[in-house]
Amino acid sequence: MSRTDLIYNELVKEIHKEGVWDKGESVRTKYSDNSPAHTKSIIGRQVIFEAEDIPIITTKHVAWRSAIAEAWWIWFMRSNKVEDLRQLGSKVWNEWELSDGTIGKAYGFQLSKPVRKTEINIKYGEFGYSHRYKCKVNQVDYLIKQLKENKSSRRLVTSLWNIDDLDYMALEPCVWSQQWIVQDEKLNLIVNQRSADVALGVCFNWFQYKVIQSIIAKLTNLEVGRLVWNFGHLHYYDRHEEKLLEQIKGKTHNQPILALPSKEELEYYIYVENPCKDNLMKMFSLENYNHNGKFNYEVAI
Repeated sequence: MSRTDLIYNELVKEIHKEGVWDKGESVRTKYSDNSPAHTKSIIGRQVIFEAEDIPIITTKHVAWRSAIAEAWWIWFMRSNKVEDLRQLGSKVWNEWELSDGTIGKAYGFQLSKPVRKTEINIKYGEFGYSHRYKCKVNQVDYLIKQLKENKSSRRLVTSLWNIDDLDYMALEPCVWSQQWIVQDEKLNLIVNQRSADVALGVCFNWFQYKVIQSIIAKLTNLEVGRLVWNFGHLHYYDRHEEKLLEQIKGKTHNQPILALPSKEELEYYIYVENPCKDNLMKMFSLENYNHNGKFNYEVAI
């Protein structure tokens, strides 16, 4: 059994045993039949994954390719166009697509906004050239620059929560901020999640942030450190409860092996040319991912 399964199963059991239902409250989320989607929840929990952990559960299949596609779309394409994500092979944002084809001023839109003017030196290695220029940089490029030049900083924070833009988002960010801390040449990542759907979102988000952390570490010549996850509101939905409790009783398997592309290949697809679906999927592999098959859960919108 992997540590991830142990951690995940205990969280589900804790919600079941100690959680509080909001069934007497008026809730925003609804199912496709327009019925209210109520939750049972606990608040304020933290889990820690060590560097060697691959945080993906095995009691059900996690759509890891889709998780990587969404991570790439948000963090490295920095796009809010849903068709861009579909072209990478993921449909996870289809239900929130607005009439203009975007998710509004959310997620990738926030990471693409310039944060300050600075000098950047981009090197494409065997794929291109080096170029130094002064420009307005976004949060991700600025983070990478600081990790290379000022890695002892305690101000390496990225945020998707912009109070001025909340009314223009299809969905306010659930995973809303990250702090990046380097110790002993290892890149540690603290992730803050305001609202966490344990049946669908949690197992998806854990894995994709491990991938994001690993990519940023490779781009900045650092080793991967701890992944620390802080939950605000951790819950499952009423229509998920029975199947979720069945799921965690299933057989567990050893954790798989995650393989990433080279630094040069990452730089090419980040700075030179956006990858197509096939290229993106060839860049990453998850070997020996054994699981108990799919458990389908109704999505609450």
